Amino acid sequence: MRGGGFLRKGTPHEVATQGSVNTRMGVERCVRFAFALAAHRPERRLTLCTRPTADVAGDLWQRTVNEVAPEFGDVALEYNHVDAACIYLVEQPRRYDVIVTDNLFGDILTDLAGAVSGASASPPRRT
Repeated sequence: MRGGGFLRKGTPHEVATQGSVNTRMGVERCVRFAFALAAHRPERRLTLCTRPTADVAGDLWQRTVNEVAPEFGDVALEYNHVDAACIYLVEQPRRYDVIVTDNLFGDILTDLAGAVSGASASPPRRT
């Protein structure tokens, strides 16, 4: 869930806020799904992409992944800051098998992965 709003919109003193709500239950559900998916793939590799130094929720994701990981000992776990993941996804896309991240970073990474794989964000224009 995202929330936010404006104060003094349209004035020189305008302030915009944006929030993100991550619950332990929701994060753990995503993390467990990602580990289970990775466990059934040939590469058996999971990468957590977040930014705990700039995003408080990243700390929750990191702790949750670290707590769940021992239950999936056959899955190799890696970590990338999301900005580094954007570079690696372009330069070395095969580096990734399963990526787990929050909604904001996931939205960005899936758009980038689509572009890297040749997918189009919009239908081609007719000329």
